[in-house]
Amino acid sequence: MTDGSTIKKEIILKGIPASHGISIGSAYLFMKDIPIVEERKLKDDEITHDTERLDRAIQKSSKELNKILIFAQEKIGEAKAKVLEAQMMVLEDHILINAIKRRIQNEKKNAEYIVNDEISKYAALMLKAHDEYMHERAHDMEDLKNRIVRNLLQERLVSKLEGSVIVIAHTLTPADTMILSRNHILGYATDIGGITSHAALFSRSLKIPAIVGLGDVSRCVVTGDLLILDGYSGTLIIHPTQKHLEEYKRKHERMMKFEHRLTTLKDLSAQTTDGHTIELSANIELPEEIRLAGYSCKFG
Repeated sequence: MTDGSTIKKEIILKGIPASHGISIGSAYLFMKDIPIVEERKLKDDEITHDTERLDRAIQKSSKELNKILIFAQEKIGEAKAKVLEAQMMVLEDHILINAIKRRIQNEKKNAEYIVNDEISKYAALMLKAHDEYMHERAHDMEDLKNRIVRNLLQERLVSKLEGSVIVIAHTLTPADTMILSRNHILGYATDIGGITSHAALFSRSLKIPAIVGLGDVSRCVVTGDLLILDGYSGTLIIHPTQKHLEEYKRKHERMMKFEHRLTTLKDLSAQTTDGHTIELSANIELPEEIRLAGYSCKFG
């Protein structure tokens, strides 16, 4: 809360609660470096070299995404990890890849420029749709485009973080959420996104508290800021006062005790005090959720 002798003013933001839980910790502002793409005219003898560079970049991108997919399958199950297969399918889209290669040959321009231009057209069309799902797909296309360009430029994306942190970002793709979860993540908070966004779904599967739709949190926070993230109410507190720190520590302890108390009741019959038995059911999407549902309560 203090920086030398300066006391920072507390800021309270409200967003959409995406994954339950309370976290108190330091912020990490996750800002992916967007690769700088320059347009360059190719000589005739450079065209083949650039198409070969493109092939290598696509192969490397595919290997990276496959590693993330395998990790996601282990962490959240095969069904939920399928969303990551969509980017891999784009890399296998011969129509798109051949269109990029033709443009390199016909326009005699460098691979980075053509990849950036061609895939950006698809993303722009998706963003025009009045549909949150299509907007997410647009972000996925942008993410894939930047991955290919980074590999063309032989740049690396930093994914290893130091310490336990609350990740702050403008948006998080499914791949971002999975890669970052290899670190000790206390929570996620993003400017945009909804309750059904894949980042929100992945956060719930990973049991990491999260808030989405905070507006401009990525402009209000710098790495190292102390935060309170309340995934129950969708409240994010930046530079919390001592009063709020103590309040949320107590709330966290209450919620942990409450959840522990529920586990001690799960094997009891669901029966009212006047003897009526109530049938309990669980609405699950995936086979992997059966174990979690059984841990929480007894059915029948």
